[in-house]
Amino acid sequence: MSSSPKQCPDCSATLEQIRMIDATIGGVHRKGVGHVPLHYTHMKDRKSGLMERYLEAAPVQSYMCTGCGRILMYGTPR
Repeated sequence: MSSSPKQCPDCSATLEQIRMIDATIGGVHRKGVGHVPLHYTHMKDRKSGLMERYLEAAPVQSYMCTGCGRILMYGTPR
C-alpha cells in the first residue's frame, strides 16, 4: 500500500500505522527471543535450504483504528 489509509472501514475513525512483530528468532529449546518484522509469502512459495526461510517473502504494513481498535494489514505486492 503506497499511502496510509485515512479511515477505519468499520467506524470511520483515523487509522495509524503500527508495527506487528514476530518473536521467532531463537536458539535450541528456546522460543522466540528476538523480534523480526512481519512478512508474508504465497502458499505456493517454497522454503530454501537449511535455514528454512521463504525465498520470496514480502513486508506487511499494519494499521490500527484509533476508535475501535481494528487492525488492518496490507501486503506489499511483488
